[in-house]
Order: sequence, then structure tokens, then C-alpha cells
Amino acid sequence: LVSPEVVEDKFRLASLPGAQAAFSKTLRGFLRLGGFPADQVAALHAALPGIAAPALVVWGRQDQLLPVKQADTLKRLLPRVEVQIFENCGHVPQVECAERFNQNVLAFWAKLDAPGPGRGE
Repeated sequence: LVSPEVVEDKFRLASLPGAQAAFSKTLRGFLRLGGFPADQVAALHAALPGIAAPALVVWGRQDQLLPVKQADTLKRLLPRVEVQIFENCGHVPQVECAERFNQNVLAFWAKLDAPGPGRGE
């Protein structure tokens, strides 16, 4: 699902001085051998219902890193969420399905700007 150009770009970025150390430090900050620490997941889940802002979640159905079923948790816990699942798309829909992703983000923003209850009507 990823083009040769994307692979080349990622390799170029990963080859920059300090990139591998920064990536490793980031992973060690939130990921353990058995996956995400349960206490961190629980804290995240507890915080989500308190987010009042509208949220757009875009997920690739073929995501091999984070299973699409995890989007159901966001649907359940975020009070104002719109979840979009992209078919034939993996972990980086903003790259793999860029045109559709951009169109959907713009449409989501347009809905936020539309008049409605509490927004000038």
C-alpha cells in the first residue's frame, strides 16, 4: 500500500543524524515488549470522555500496527467523534490515501464552520 517514493522518503528521514535515536526514545516512552502499558491505556481511556472538541478519526482497515477494531473504543469514549475507516489502506492514511484523506478533513472542517445550534443560529 506504500509507494516506492514513500519508502525512499522514510529512508531518507530515518538516515538523518539522530533520527534513529529519537525514534527509539519515542518508542521506549510508551511501548513495552508486551505492547502498550495497561496503566497508560487506562489513563488515556479515562481522559477521552472529557474531550469536548469535535474529533475526526481516520483509520486504515488494513492497518497492521493498530487494529481497526480499536476505532470502536474511540467511538465509544469520545463524545463528539466521527470515525472514518478507509478500505485498502494501512497505518498512514494521510500518506497512503492522501487525496481522500485531505478531502475528508476539509469536509469535516466545513461542517465545523457551518451554522448550527450555539453557532450563531
